[in-house]
Amino acid sequence: MTDLKDKNICRESEGAQVVFFDEDKLPPIPIQKSDGSYLYSTTDVATVKTRVSEFKPSNILYVTDNRQKLHFEQLFEICSLLGLSTKLKHIPFGLMKFGAGTIMSTKEGQVISLKDLLDEAEQKAYQVLKDTDYSETEKLEIARVVGISAIKYQDLSQNPSTDITFTWDKALNLEGNSAPYLLYAYARIQAIYRKYQDQVGPLHSDIKIKITEEIEKDLCLQLFRFNEVIQLARENCRPNLIADYIYQLSSLFASFYNQASILRAKTNETRDSRMALALLTGRVLKKGLNILGIETLDRM
Repeated sequence: MTDLKDKNICRESEGAQVVFFDEDKLPPIPIQKSDGSYLYSTTDVATVKTRVSEFKPSNILYVTDNRQKLHFEQLFEICSLLGLSTKLKHIPFGLMKFGAGTIMSTKEGQVISLKDLLDEAEQKAYQVLKDTDYSETEKLEIARVVGISAIKYQDLSQNPSTDITFTWDKALNLEGNSAPYLLYAYARIQAIYRKYQDQVGPLHSDIKIKITEEIEKDLCLQLFRFNEVIQLARENCRPNLIADYIYQLSSLFASFYNQASILRAKTNETRDSRMALALLTGRVLKKGLNILGIETLDRM
């Protein structure tokens, strides 16, 4: 408070201390009530000053829902007026809605426990697997990975600032932009390689990829973009850019798999080249999923 008063950043208004911004670019914000008590704005400014003084960070990120956008605009402007040079950034996220539009809100009491949500995801994934030939242990593990991944991906694949309408049909869809689809793409690559090993043996590490089809070129170009996308996602705090990338990569691999035979290629050289390209795709796909906190499965 002393710094704000000393630098004439705040002034009295109806007994309270209020910050008024130049040219009314932001609404005024009270920082001390008329009875002398403080507000969130006051403690937030003090917190920034303490963090800058003690930790000397180059950046401070605030991750909250987008309804607090104005508050952080005001807070950051006050910090700027105080001469704090640390870069402050608000990363807003939307709310999650379920089914017909129910919003998760602690204030309204409409809360769905994350544990309950994850448990239900595993149960739904298990129901899909119950009639398969997998052992019970394999079913439980696949259901765990698929269920948890479905929840994570449904959230992270959206623009963080927009509201999300969660549906089980979309989250567990094997044919759309979903975690099960991506996990299956990775597992398919591992299955192809197991067949390759049965027929040929391990792929030599010195195999060079030779492009003979347009779809191979398209897949390679997408692979080259990986580091660029990771950097862009980091700079903009948008994990959905990584999700978009790996979905496009998986879709391109599906086209590659359908258009350019791997195990039945006309020559051994072409077969080995395409297998190497498939494995490279798998490695990039796995790395992208892992960055999003999603495990992969070798069999699915």
